Amino acid sequence: MLCLLSFLVFGFLGIFFSSYRELARKSLDCFRQRVKTGECDADFETRLKSTIIGKVMDKDRRLAAFLNTYMDYVTWSLIAVFLITAGLVAVSLYNFLIYGSCSPASDAGCALSKASDSWILGEIRESIRFWMPK
Repeated sequence: MLCLLSFLVFGFLGIFFSSYRELARKSLDCFRQRVKTGECDADFETRLKSTIIGKVMDKDRRLAAFLNTYMDYVTWSLIAVFLITAGLVAVSLYNFLIYGSCSPASDAGCALSKASDSWILGEIRESIRFWMPK
């Protein structure tokens, strides 16, 4: 699932840098093919894997051999870490916008508590509360 991981990384980088947008498109196409047919565009995935392993091989040959053998497991673990982190960020952002604190159960607040006094965040909180079911 190197295609999915590369889509997540290159998709995010493509927001800021136009040079990564083509790689994000190729990795999305590769991921779609993998989901539909079970096989990926071997050219893209092989090129990406060989680029990664080639850069690691310059530093440490044993790590490169490990990555060559277990690349799928490494990418699945990185995808899991990415999804867990994205979920925690989404929950913290929701709590910050609604309650003004990253963790409403804690009295400590969060590092962004001074920014919660701004006018625009108050407007965002009110619009979210308007649309939330009661």
